[in-house]
Amino acid sequence: DLTLKRDIPAGWDFKSLSSYLQFNQSGEWGEDSLPHGIEVHCVRGADIIEMIGAPIRYIAPNKSDKLLASSDIIVEISGGSPTQATGRSNYVTKTLLSYYNDAMTCSNFCQVLRLKNRDIAPYFFMSWQLLYDNGNMFHYEGKTSGLKNLQIDTLLSESWYFPPSELIKSFASFFNEAQAKINNNLILIHELEQLRAFLIPLATTGQATIAN
Repeated sequence: DLTLKRDIPAGWDFKSLSSYLQFNQSGEWGEDSLPHGIEVHCVRGADIIEMIGAPIRYIAPNKSDKLLASSDIIVEISGGSPTQATGRSNYVTKTLLSYYNDAMTCSNFCQVLRLKNRDIAPYFFMSWQLLYDNGNMFHYEGKTSGLKNLQIDTLLSESWYFPPSELIKSFASFFNEAQAKINNNLILIHELEQLRAFLIPLATTGQATIAN
């Protein structure tokens, strides 16, 4: 039960998480290759923390609704471990979409949450992170063939506290700017790591040297 047994400030709402969603839908892993398919970068559970370096896959044109949009929230619904809950999440920014040429999706082990009002998405995402960090997701897990699954519909039926629209918009502006900087830094780190991986073999074999 996510109910807080305390008063909330005037102007705040106490509503189910699901009432703020436009939809929540499963991901699409796609194929290694597919004639006339859409080339996408597919975020897996292994990519969900940094969201950089997701593999290339191909999805059918009639599954273009699986493409991610800015302010979508990706949730890992299967996996975890005895000490790591399912429910890890990340937030899709315009910076990430640009990095992936606006062709981004997530795997079947993940689910996409899209908010009716995109301004609410940053607060919704950080609230989800708070629930995860506090260990609440362990209470919404089931098992299928030994694999832990997040009972996401049950979790989304719970209610949470949402501030008034002015505060939501102010937080969204701050969050989106900070998240874009984080994404840009992660992209730069990834590119530098790739450059290092390319240069080290050349340097160790004498094919490349550092000029004085």
